Amino acid sequence: MSTYFTFKGVSSAAKGLTVQTVNEPLTPSVKQHIHNPAFMDGSIDFSDLTGNLHYEDKVIEYTCRFKCADINAFALKCDELGAWLTGKGTLISARSKQYSNARCYSGIAIAPQFYGTYGEFTVSFTVGPFPDVAGA
Repeated sequence: MSTYFTFKGVSSAAKGLTVQTVNEPLTPSVKQHIHNPAFMDGSIDFSDLTGNLHYEDKVIEYTCRFKCADINAFALKCDELGAWLTGKGTLISARSKQYSNARCYSGIAIAPQFYGTYGEFTVSFTVGPFPDVAGA
């Protein structure tokens, strides 16, 4: 079974990528508001002061690989992938979770040892703490 994701309505499979999930958190991290008073042992956790917890964004990461026929096709493929993976849009993750405001702001670089006909890179998406609710 191959892994794939969809970003901005385009599947990674349609782009000719082989995808491996590096990190797709099941739950988001809780935003922590910890105070360490100098006059006492330990700390005070204000994270749940209002009765509601608040959550950090999740970062979903994939390693992507592709192969091209020659160096010219490789250069065109890099430009195509760079344009597709820039900015924000809807992400449907490898676990079929949809995030409508996914951001791909981290730079994507192909290591120099892969220049030629084979490319490998890691892409990171910053998404909200919870996936969109189906039917909403």
